[in-house]
Amino acid sequence: MEGMIKTMKINRKALSLSRDQLRQIQIVELEILIEVDRICRENDIQYSLGYGTLLGAVRHKGFIPWDDDVDVIMLREEYNKFNEVCKTKLDTTRFFWQTWDTDPNYRIGYGKMRRLGTEYVRVGQEKMGYHGGILIDIMPFDNVPDERNERNKFLRKCRRYRRLMYSKAGSMCDKNFLKRVGYKILSLIPKEIIKTKFINYVKQYENEDVVNVSCNYANGYTVYYKEMFEKQVEMEFEKHMFFCPQYTRMFLKTSYGCDYMTPPPENERFGHAPISKFKVIKPEFYTGDWKE
Repeated sequence: MEGMIKTMKINRKALSLSRDQLRQIQIVELEILIEVDRICRENDIQYSLGYGTLLGAVRHKGFIPWDDDVDVIMLREEYNKFNEVCKTKLDTTRFFWQTWDTDPNYRIGYGKMRRLGTEYVRVGQEKMGYHGGILIDIMPFDNVPDERNERNKFLRKCRRYRRLMYSKAGSMCDKNFLKRVGYKILSLIPKEIIKTKFINYVKQYENEDVVNVSCNYANGYTVYYKEMFEKQVEMEFEKHMFFCPQYTRMFLKTSYGCDYMTPPPENERFGHAPISKFKVIKPEFYTGDWKE
């Protein structure tokens, strides 16, 4: 997500990626996105590019040059269909669909599609034990209350559940010693207990006729009109066509403000998070320059 990180201190473990290396990571992410798009088209599953990926499609017709991740959005019903279809339709010789059901050490409520044979490890997460290949995020959007006070209360509790799920990573990589100790204590709560409570809490509005949705498993309190995602339009991204929300500009204004077409200052142009290890594989479809 562009502008998500306002400042970034140099970390001794962090790799300094060249432009060529960043571009290789982006091309592998594009390969993953093409596979997700194939599965969705063949199985009538609706998805939309989101956040910095959508902004890149609108502003650059591809990746934001300094961006290092891909975001895909699905309404909950579509996400559940995708999760089920991946069991039989995913090309498992190249990709791994990572959820808290398929990877016992994974503690995030939304899925990541990983490229097998690659590595992409963020600083501080080297000992997490889950699959660490190059990835794209696939985020389910759930119904949230329309009444503001009720919605804010709901989202605050979701945030507390996310902290519980994050506790294992926080116990290893938070810079504050006391927070690491606190996370260490919280990480003793079994994942399955937190997962079950979190899912049941988030699902409580799934049958309600609401206007708003949000990704309750990710950070932040931003909510969106559900109708943004009920129909899609195709848009060019890296010379391929992918689906985007029917109200693309409304989504971008909600996410980034009215001035989203103006790139940030050069000192704020950096990736999602520092990484300590990466390994790429050149996708078969890619015919451009590739420096080993």
